[in-house]
Amino acid sequence: MTSCILTALCLTGATAFADTVLINSGSWTNAAIWSPSVPVSGEITDVSGGHTVTVDNGSVAECGRISIYGAASIVLPESGGTLSTCEVRLGLHSGGLGTIEIHGGALNTSSHFQMGYNNVNTRAIVNMTGGRMTVNGGSFRVPYQGTAIINLSGGVITSKVDIVLGHYHSSQTAKNGVINQSGGSVVCTKSVIVGKTLSATNIVYNISGGSLSAAESLTVGAEAEGGIGKLRVSGTESSITARDVAIGTNGVYEVCLVNGAASTIVAQGGNETQNIILNGVLNVRALDNVKTGNFQLFRMDGSGQIVGQFDSVVWNDGLSGKVIYKADEVRLLIYKSGTILSIW
Repeated sequence: MTSCILTALCLTGATAFADTVLINSGSWTNAAIWSPSVPVSGEITDVSGGHTVTVDNGSVAECGRISIYGAASIVLPESGGTLSTCEVRLGLHSGGLGTIEIHGGALNTSSHFQMGYNNVNTRAIVNMTGGRMTVNGGSFRVPYQGTAIINLSGGVITSKVDIVLGHYHSSQTAKNGVINQSGGSVVCTKSVIVGKTLSATNIVYNISGGSLSAAESLTVGAEAEGGIGKLRVSGTESSITARDVAIGTNGVYEVCLVNGAASTIVAQGGNETQNIILNGVLNVRALDNVKTGNFQLFRMDGSGQIVGQFDSVVWNDGLSGKVIYKADEVRLLIYKSGTILSIW
């Protein structure tokens, strides 16, 4: 019921002013840090001025649309409570840095989660080591415009809408969108799109640990928009699954071998239309002294097949080898002195 009310207020109450403004740092429930009072459900809330507000000790906080900018931050500590909003605008106006720290508790939004909002100079950062963040509707943009960074080492991010790195709009251009995942989980019930605009500077999903799952597609460089994006996977500590996977013409898949191994991207398939589609660039790197090996890069589970091949392969760090394409998997052979040392 609360979620429905918040969503309705988002749609009807998106005005240019704030009902409640943070005027000092402190606990969310402390009336002295707000003007005129602690936000309530539906109220447009402004967090700026370099202040930090903490949602702690199991408290329950609510507001309508919330804007965090001007070097201000919201913190959910390990003892954090729950903050429920109808929309989050993180980073607003020129140079308006906004930060969210989640170490416990939960942040829920019934509508949009917009990072780097409405100006190419906006900056937005999410640092997450625990707790939960859930986007229930609207959109999840990293960024909408400007620069956005998510650092995830623990906790769970759940999105019921597409997660878009490098949002495209005819009048809004995303600049830098980066997710650095070393742990925790990203669970998307729709699609994860890494690169949906041609004009972005740096759109990268780095994953070295934890899990990433997309119930629909994992796309790197969306073809329809000519999107530029990179997926960088390091080592074997990552679980990456999607119904289908696509590397677009302007997409880059960078595999970083660690301790002689690499993670496998798994397409779960389901029918003949769900496949792994390969174009773009495969960038091969080694983060240690590995010079030989046999690595599974992609695998089809269930029906579907591998469609296409990488347009080019770039070898780095003294590596050389060959990419082997099969109907249900793609493997990487690393050579030594021009000789294949590993055959399956």
